[in-house]
Amino acid sequence: AEKLGVEIITPRFSEGKAKLADIDSIVANSCRILSNHAIKGKNVFIAAGAVPSRIDDIRILSNSATGGIGIKIADLAFKLGANVTLFMHDTGISVPSYITVKKFNYFEDYLEGVLSILSTGFDVGIFPAAVADFGSEGAFAGKISSSDELNLRLKPNPKVVEVVREKFPDLFLVAFKHESGVSQSELVEIAMDKIESHRFDLVVANRR
Repeated sequence: AEKLGVEIITPRFSEGKAKLADIDSIVANSCRILSNHAIKGKNVFIAAGAVPSRIDDIRILSNSATGGIGIKIADLAFKLGANVTLFMHDTGISVPSYITVKKFNYFEDYLEGVLSILSTGFDVGIFPAAVADFGSEGAFAGKISSSDELNLRLKPNPKVVEVVREKFPDLFLVAFKHESGVSQSELVEIAMDKIESHRFDLVVANRR
């Protein structure tokens, strides 16, 4: 059928049987098939959600990012015809079944995973992921006792998007920047500086 130009939407499997794909999947794949957008056929990598740093085997340093923005970007890119890989921490937010998702646990996994996945060949990298800026100087084995006072020494984590730009100079790279306590003109200036100093192709900047 594919040799005749027929596009096949694969079924979902339930109770050991192949069943009609769900409506959302049918709609998304139909949009994808009919798309003539410039991104169609491009390999698009999207990193989303919080990227926690480990303190011990139980505790982490993290933030409130859910990955919702990255999931929406991945969904739209898929519908426009891109080959999408979404890379995110398990935040409990559901991802459409038709999106290819890869998971990581902590910052170290994230950094290694980003570089490994991108090395397989991608045209676009989009990074709305909220990466932990700091990590413990050394993760403790086991669980730190809560009965004693704890002084935690933090070190800056590497800027992953900057590492990506150095290793993949031809990747169309979209970075994200969040600031607080700045004016709109200052925000634009910060974003432009990121583009010029790190050779990002686009910077999505917001403020509160």
